[in-house]
Amino acid sequence: MKTYQGSKTTAIIDGDNGLGFIVSHYAMTKAISMSKESGSGWVSVFNSNHAGAGAYYVLMAVKENMIGIHFSTGGTSVSGPGGSGRLIGNNVIALGAPANKYAPFVFDMAPTMSIANKAHLLAWNNKKMPEGYVMDSEGNPVTDPNGYFNPTSAVLPLGSSMTHGVHKGFGLLLLSDILTGVLSGDGGSMLRKKGVDSHAFCALRIDSFSPISTFKNLMDEMIEKIHSAPTLKGLQVFDIQENGRT
Repeated sequence: MKTYQGSKTTAIIDGDNGLGFIVSHYAMTKAISMSKESGSGWVSVFNSNHAGAGAYYVLMAVKENMIGIHFSTGGTSVSGPGGSGRLIGNNVIALGAPANKYAPFVFDMAPTMSIANKAHLLAWNNKKMPEGYVMDSEGNPVTDPNGYFNPTSAVLPLGSSMTHGVHKGFGLLLLSDILTGVLSGDGGSMLRKKGVDSHAFCALRIDSFSPISTFKNLMDEMIEKIHSAPTLKGLQVFDIQENGRT
């Protein structure tokens, strides 16, 4: 790996086509180190490979009383709004923030209607995919989970249709491409000038904004507000404290 330091708070890493988990751990460690010194740290990575769950990396920052942010691109399995065929990667967005008496807030998602692991689970359980997850080259819904992996099929961005805001999901995918591939000089999942996967890692030292105790107490209040929110009959809010995630 090679690190190119842009400033006290920014850097770019060439992953040298290495294992994404190792490259990503190193990159977030670098972001945390810069954040300890200067209040924030941002590292963009190109020429890497699949990095796994974004939650792991944002929790690295959370353990240091920081907010962790992670973006990742890879593959090209998702269509554009109203488009035919594959255009952009099933990109990852993740954020982690510490609380006081509650478990950390962790948000880890790909802003699409489905991911490969979900398709595998449906296939193993002999279940169909709901319509609106994947489409074929003619725009018809694909309900066979094995069809997810057909190169002529494409996953739909979050929202699935223009009526339900598919452009918003696509915008989030573009956000990840810009902050990882474009910012690092690679180009992202649609261009790939310097490798396959690109990532970005950010660590924000909370006490460089406000006291950590204030932040954590406000996080607790927010979580308690969610717990006490009214729900529809037969539904309940996920227990954040017990399960450690939303």
